Amino acid sequence: MKSTKQISNGAIADGFARIVEKWHEVESTPQEYGTGFLLARSEIQLLETIGGHSGSSVTELAGLHAVTKGAISQTLKKLVTKGLAAKNTDPSNTSRLLVELTPGGMKAYEAYLDWHKAIGGNFKSYVEELSTSNTRFLIDFIDHLETFLDNRMEKGIK
Repeated sequence: MKSTKQISNGAIADGFARIVEKWHEVESTPQEYGTGFLLARSEIQLLETIGGHSGSSVTELAGLHAVTKGAISQTLKKLVTKGLAAKNTDPSNTSRLLVELTPGGMKAYEAYLDWHKAIGGNFKSYVEELSTSNTRFLIDFIDHLETFLDNRMEKGIK
């Protein structure tokens, strides 16, 4: 017969696996965000960055995302094709392009922010109602889980 601790550990591991799978599904499923176009996660994330940093260059956007300029350019090309972003020549440096959202891109950006606020608000309300000891436990659990995953990644086990 299994002890309560063994059952609890199994339930925690199973629950965590379900959460990871659902998180992956949410992250990998394209959404419209009111545009009429399905937007991949990388596209909406770039729209979010452009919305918060209008008039940035491709180089600046790459720095904000910690990816290459090529990666930003590839995603930006999709957004421009969909009419959600525009590249304009910098008046003070004609060899530099500045990126901004079009009205359609702004609509997607605002829809994404609203979605984030709604999702985050529900979870935030739950967390705010936790007792101090439960909050501390949750933070400790997340820290340990992150360390566990960092160690696995360092060892090449993904």
